[in-house]
Order: sequence, then C-alpha cells, then structure tokens
Amino acid sequence: MGPRPGSAGRRADAGAGDRRTAPPHRLAEHDQSRRQPARHGGRVTQDDGTWYFTSGPATRKSRNLARDPRCVVTVATEPFDLVIEGVARRVTSAGELRSVADSFVKGGWPCEVAGDALTAECSAQSAGPPPWHVYRVSPSTVFALGTAGPFGATKFQLD
Repeated sequence: MGPRPGSAGRRADAGAGDRRTAPPHRLAEHDQSRRQPARHGGRVTQDDGTWYFTSGPATRKSRNLARDPRCVVTVATEPFDLVIEGVARRVTSAGELRSVADSFVKGGWPCEVAGDALTAECSAQSAGPPPWHVYRVSPSTVFALGTAGPFGATKFQLD
C-alpha cells in the first residue's frame, strides 16, 4: 500500500523490505498475554537526548502502557541500529509538551499542544482521532547493533 495523499505518516507506509525506505523506528510494549509485539510506534522524536512517542488515549498501546510501562523502541540508523529498553511515562507538563511539539514540527509533523496532549490536522489512521498523549522513554539498557562492516554489537546498561 502506498502513501495516503495528505498523510503525515508517509514513512510508516514505506516498504519494510528495503532498509532505506523501512520505517525508522518500532515500539514494543507488553500486551495482556505478556508478549512484546513490535509495531510502528506512531510519531517518535528525539529531543535533547530524550526519546518521545505519541499514542491515542483509546489505543491498545496506551492501554498496555497504563498496565505495564516497560517498552522497547528500536531505531534504524547508519552505521548501527539502536534497541532502547526502558519505561514510558506520560508527559503532561506544558513546557515539556511544547518542547516535544517543537521537535515534531521540526521533523515535519505540524502538531500543537492542546491541554495535556498534542493535536494536529492529520496523523496516521492507526493513531485514532486527536488528541494524542505524549510518552517519554526512560532508558535502562541500550544495544547498538552494527549494520555496516566491521559490524558487531555493544550493550550499554544505564541503571
């Protein structure tokens, strides 16, 4: 399926078989069966060293995180991929929400703060209707996996 006209989530529709066009990140959270299904994480941004993502209040992702905040964010980069394990906490501070919204706007998603969440004219259909909650990932472990020679892997334990 190709990009939807007017969709701000075009990269999410890119072909997953080609590393150059695959979604740059995934999010996994624990569902009720204790599995960690990895799926496109919605909007993800990095602001001053902190990772953030959005989720609609009624989505399975938000319900899973309310029950168990542990999550994994994966990020495809060159020359390595990152696997970031940690916990996600909902952001409600007006100042932090403004900073995250600014980061999303710089990345191409024209969102704005509305109360204790974000809103925009468009987002991926799977995000559900606005508003969207913002979550901050507090990492505990980060893995860097080489995607180019000489390859290799490194683990950083942060807590």
